[in-house]
Amino acid sequence: MRRRRLLALLLVGVLGGCAFRTPLPTYQTNPDASAAGVLVDGLLEMAPIAPCLAVKAIGDPLIALAWPSGYTVTFAPIQVYDPSGTVVAKEGVDLSFGGSMIQQRNLACGTESTLLVSELHQPTNDAK
Repeated sequence: MRRRRLLALLLVGVLGGCAFRTPLPTYQTNPDASAAGVLVDGLLEMAPIAPCLAVKAIGDPLIALAWPSGYTVTFAPIQVYDPSGTVVAKEGVDLSFGGSMIQQRNLACGTESTLLVSELHQPTNDAK
């Protein structure tokens, strides 16, 4: 009985420390297609419908984000991982998203538009 309790506590400790990653909504493009040039600066946050993420640009409604294949997310706090497992975006950090804008209602995410993310940068603050 004592062994079971110890094993249960060990499992809770191990699993409690692990953040399970959830696949993000993705898109596929023709490799021969040229990329559009839209840049959206804002904060990463949850879209109205999970597991969608969105960018909140100043003065604009939420824009859902669709990611290249293999991107995942953990919640509380939100962190986005690229296919190699590297954190590429975090909740509460100013980010610049580059990609193609789809100006059509996204029913799966609950937004009025979607950005097909092809680039992601954290703006540098060169002001001193």
